[in-house]
Amino acid sequence: MVLIPLVLGCQTKDQDLSFEESLSKTWKSVCVANDDGYFKKDAFQFGEKFLISEEWYSDANCALLFQSSAPLEHSYTIGNILTTDEGLETREFDSLREYGDHFTRETILNIIYIDGNKLYFGILNDDNTRPSSIDFENVYYRK
Repeated sequence: MVLIPLVLGCQTKDQDLSFEESLSKTWKSVCVANDDGYFKKDAFQFGEKFLISEEWYSDANCALLFQSSAPLEHSYTIGNILTTDEGLETREFDSLREYGDHFTRETILNIIYIDGNKLYFGILNDDNTRPSSIDFENVYYRK
Protein backbone atom coordinates (compact mmCIF):
# COMPACT_ATOMS: atom_id res chain seq x y z
CA MET A 1 0.00 0.00 0.00
CA VAL A 2 2.87 2.39 0.58
CA LEU A 3 3.91 2.18 -3.10
CA ILE A 4 0.60 3.48 -4.49
CA PRO A 5 0.94 7.05 -3.13
CA LEU A 6 4.53 7.21 -4.38
CA VAL A 7 3.50 6.16 -7.89
CA LEU A 8 0.65 8.68 -7.92
CA GLY A 9 3.05 11.38 -6.73
CA CYS A 10 5.33 10.71 -9.69
CA GLN A 11 2.43 10.90 -12.13
CA THR A 12 1.36 14.26 -10.74
CA LYS A 13 4.87 15.64 -11.08
CA ASP A 14 5.06 14.45 -14.72
CA GLN A 15 1.71 16.12 -15.42
CA ASP A 16 3.03 19.39 -13.93
CA LEU A 17 6.14 19.25 -16.10
CA SER A 18 4.14 18.68 -19.26
CA PHE A 19 1.85 21.63 -18.46
CA GLU A 20 4.81 23.92 -17.78
CA GLU A 21 6.54 22.69 -20.92
CA SER A 22 3.43 23.43 -23.00
CA LEU A 23 3.28 26.88 -21.42
CA SER A 24 6.94 27.77 -22.03
CA LYS A 25 6.47 29.42 -25.42
CA THR A 26 5.69 32.90 -26.68
CA TRP A 27 1.99 33.65 -26.98
CA LYS A 28 0.52 36.59 -28.94
CA SER A 29 -2.93 38.11 -29.19
CA VAL A 30 -4.71 38.87 -32.41
CA CYS A 31 -4.28 42.29 -34.01
CA VAL A 32 -6.64 44.79 -32.31
CA ALA A 33 -7.38 48.40 -33.23
CA ASN A 34 -6.51 51.04 -30.63
CA ASP A 35 -8.21 54.41 -30.10
CA ASP A 36 -5.05 56.20 -31.29
CA GLY A 37 -5.33 54.87 -34.86
CA TYR A 38 -2.71 52.16 -34.43
CA PHE A 39 -3.09 48.42 -34.02
CA LYS A 40 -1.74 46.36 -31.15
CA LYS A 41 -0.70 42.84 -30.19
CA ASP A 42 0.08 41.71 -26.66
CA ALA A 43 2.80 39.12 -26.19
CA PHE A 44 3.43 36.82 -23.23
CA GLN A 45 6.48 34.68 -22.68
CA PHE A 46 6.83 32.09 -19.95
CA GLY A 47 10.18 30.92 -18.64
CA GLU A 48 11.94 31.74 -15.40
CA LYS A 49 9.88 34.95 -15.44
CA PHE A 50 6.53 35.91 -16.97
CA LEU A 51 7.30 38.58 -19.60
CA ILE A 52 4.64 40.92 -20.93
CA SER A 53 5.22 43.17 -23.92
CA GLU A 54 3.16 45.16 -26.40
CA GLU A 55 3.69 45.73 -30.11
CA TRP A 56 2.07 48.58 -32.06
CA TYR A 57 1.54 48.42 -35.82
CA SER A 58 0.53 50.98 -38.42
CA ASP A 59 -1.66 48.58 -40.43
CA ALA A 60 -4.72 46.44 -39.67
CA ASN A 61 -2.86 43.22 -40.55
CA CYS A 62 -0.17 43.95 -37.94
CA ALA A 63 2.55 43.51 -40.54
CA LEU A 64 4.22 46.94 -40.27
CA LEU A 65 5.73 47.23 -36.78
CA PHE A 66 5.63 50.81 -35.53
CA GLN A 67 6.87 50.42 -31.95
CA SER A 68 7.33 47.77 -29.29
CA SER A 69 7.64 47.99 -25.53
CA ALA A 70 10.42 46.55 -23.44
CA PRO A 71 9.14 43.41 -21.70
CA LEU A 72 7.86 43.83 -18.15
CA GLU A 73 9.08 41.03 -15.88
CA HIS A 74 6.79 39.34 -13.41
CA SER A 75 7.47 36.46 -11.07
CA TYR A 76 4.81 33.78 -11.34
CA THR A 77 3.67 30.47 -9.95
CA ILE A 78 1.54 27.72 -11.42
CA GLY A 79 -0.68 26.15 -8.79
CA ASN A 80 -3.40 23.59 -8.37
CA ILE A 81 -5.84 22.32 -10.96
CA LEU A 82 -9.23 24.06 -10.68
CA THR A 83 -12.54 23.48 -12.42
CA THR A 84 -14.16 26.62 -13.86
CA ASP A 85 -17.84 27.54 -13.95
CA GLU A 86 -17.77 26.22 -17.55
CA GLY A 87 -16.55 22.82 -16.29
CA LEU A 88 -13.01 23.18 -17.72
CA GLU A 89 -9.85 22.14 -15.89
CA THR A 90 -7.54 25.12 -15.51
CA ARG A 91 -4.51 25.90 -13.38
CA GLU A 92 -4.00 28.56 -10.76
CA PHE A 93 -1.75 31.28 -12.15
CA ASP A 94 -0.42 33.93 -9.77
CA SER A 95 1.88 36.72 -10.91
CA LEU A 96 3.77 39.23 -8.80
CA ARG A 97 4.19 42.67 -10.33
CA GLU A 98 6.65 45.18 -8.89
CA TYR A 99 6.59 48.73 -10.18
CA GLY A 100 7.21 52.38 -9.33
CA ASP A 101 9.94 54.16 -7.44
CA HIS A 102 8.74 52.74 -4.14
CA PHE A 103 8.70 49.15 -5.46
CA THR A 104 5.00 48.66 -5.07
CA ARG A 105 4.13 44.97 -5.16
CA GLU A 106 0.90 43.54 -6.43
CA THR A 107 -0.02 39.86 -6.62
CA ILE A 108 -2.58 39.06 -9.30
CA LEU A 109 -4.62 35.90 -8.72
CA ASN A 110 -5.70 34.32 -11.99
CA ILE A 111 -6.31 31.06 -13.80
CA ILE A 112 -4.80 29.85 -17.06
CA TYR A 113 -6.24 27.47 -19.64
CA ILE A 114 -4.50 25.98 -22.68
CA ASP A 115 -6.49 24.46 -25.53
CA GLY A 116 -4.03 23.23 -28.16
CA ASN A 117 -2.28 26.34 -29.52
CA LYS A 118 -4.62 28.72 -27.70
CA LEU A 119 -4.07 30.22 -24.26
CA TYR A 120 -6.73 31.92 -22.13
CA PHE A 121 -6.69 33.66 -18.77
CA GLY A 122 -9.59 34.08 -16.37
CA ILE A 123 -12.00 37.00 -16.20
CA LEU A 124 -10.39 39.13 -13.50
CA ASN A 125 -12.48 40.21 -10.54
CA ASP A 126 -12.39 43.78 -9.18
CA ASP A 127 -11.54 42.53 -5.68
CA ASN A 128 -8.54 40.42 -6.90
CA THR A 129 -10.10 37.12 -5.92
CA ARG A 130 -9.31 34.17 -8.16
CA PRO A 131 -11.54 34.07 -11.27
CA SER A 132 -13.90 31.16 -11.79
CA SER A 133 -14.59 31.72 -15.51
CA ILE A 134 -12.40 31.85 -18.62
CA ASP A 135 -12.13 35.02 -20.73
CA PHE A 136 -12.78 33.52 -24.17
CA GLU A 137 -12.85 36.97 -25.82
CA ASN A 138 -9.09 37.39 -25.37
CA VAL A 139 -7.20 34.50 -26.91
CA TYR A 140 -3.43 34.20 -27.30
CA TYR A 141 -1.82 31.97 -29.91
CA ARG A 142 1.37 29.97 -29.55
CA LYS A 143 4.18 31.33 -31.73
